[in-house]
Amino acid sequence: MKRRQLIHNLQSSKERRGGLRRNPTRAESYLWQSLRRSQLDGKKFRRQHGIGPYIVDFYCPECRVIVELDGAGHFGLLGAERDEARTRFLGYRPESYKLFVFVLSAVMAGIGGALYVPQVGIINPSEFSPVNSIEAVIWVAVGGRGTLVGAILGAGLVNFGKTWFTGALPELWLYALGALFIVVTLFLPRGLMGLFVPRARPARSGSEPEPTVGPAREVTG
Repeated sequence: MKRRQLIHNLQSSKERRGGLRRNPTRAESYLWQSLRRSQLDGKKFRRQHGIGPYIVDFYCPECRVIVELDGAGHFGLLGAERDEARTRFLGYRPESYKLFVFVLSAVMAGIGGALYVPQVGIINPSEFSPVNSIEAVIWVAVGGRGTLVGAILGAGLVNFGKTWFTGALPELWLYALGALFIVVTLFLPRGLMGLFVPRARPARSGSEPEPTVGPAREVTG
């Protein structure tokens, strides 16, 4: 005997879905005007559709297509970092993105190490101290996580401060670096880029526990 397990529009997320429909973003309202009433090639789309414990912006049952207007935070590299369970549940493989990033980071680090000695003319054991790694973390914290521009901005500002401090007050540089990290953590958790980039909408999940299954679908068994 076949038993059908439904994972679409669970009762536990009904109130949450209704709230999102009543309070759409401007972009969602604009796109819905073009999708409603099967205007797109006769395909019917549902807005704020529940799949398992998660909620997607738009879903076409016939094509099994998901449209996420704020999808940068759910898919690709950001999705693998910030919302791995949701990304995996909707059919993506976060480990592939992570492997790509780790390999690319290793290649860039290798090239940087190979070019360092010809650039400065000398290498010594102090270059392997934790201070250099801590500085790189602070670059990203100051500029803002999740963006390449933020890391570049943070690196430029921190190194500018390092140049000034090591020339004027060299004995205070490490104290200033530590104080900068504390201030950024407390008052600018999203870094300087957070002042210009709007905060992403909260993750759309219901009250169900995090799933560990594969791509979203109706399962027949």
